[in-house]
Amino acid sequence: MRLTSDRGNAILEFILIGLIAQLVIFGSLVSIGSTFRSQIAAQVIARQTLRTVQLTGSIDEATRMSNQVLALFGIPTASSQLAIANTCADNGLYVVKVKVRGSSFVATGFCLG
Repeated sequence: MRLTSDRGNAILEFILIGLIAQLVIFGSLVSIGSTFRSQIAAQVIARQTLRTVQLTGSIDEATRMSNQVLALFGIPTASSQLAIANTCADNGLYVVKVKVRGSSFVATGFCLG
């Protein structure tokens, strides 16, 4: 029997490296999930805001709708940007641009009124 066995060290190294690898994978998945959630939020906000401005013709109502959708996603309003362009007189379109964290989405729709 040897007094200087490496068996305990190998098990310890395997556990530590395995734990570090799992933490890296978990961190990557959380980051990807956050980015995906921001993209979905930007799409939903842009589309709902566009529908609201088309049906009501009110930019204020559309802004309130975007804030409600942000609240549903649990995203603070400071983390988003909203721009609504009323180009009905020029080309008959509304253009809604939304940016949530790093994800952007543009929705375009006809003026119904």
